[in-house]
Amino acid sequence: LFRAGYSQGESGRQLGHVHVQAFEVVGALAMRRSLTMKSLARAWAGGGLIQVNMQGVSAAANVKSSSLLGFGALLASGVGLDWMAWKRLTLGMTVSGGYVIGGVNGQVRGEASVNSAGPWVGVTLSAGVAL
Repeated sequence: LFRAGYSQGESGRQLGHVHVQAFEVVGALAMRRSLTMKSLARAWAGGGLIQVNMQGVSAAANVKSSSLLGFGALLASGVGLDWMAWKRLTLGMTVSGGYVIGGVNGQVRGEASVNSAGPWVGVTLSAGVAL
């Protein structure tokens, strides 16, 4: 299994906010199993690389904003279900989680830093056409 992804988020601070973008590439071993004629279960685990871009935006006009770019290692796994919803239309949901090693640590003067390293969890909803 090969997976690429994009995430973004924002962390609010008293003096402004930090916008975070992350691009990830993961190689994994995967397995799947039919549950019924119209449903399929999936599980996967693997590792890869993540690129994190943080940009601080100050609320004060006289304070210069700055940005950081960094890379880290990513360990991840997930489980999901796919359903044949109507004719060839498929709907799916995947719950995944993992841990980022390295990444970027954005310092905010006078406030807690914004760090991209550590555990994470996410949910992906999908729709597609069965070929």
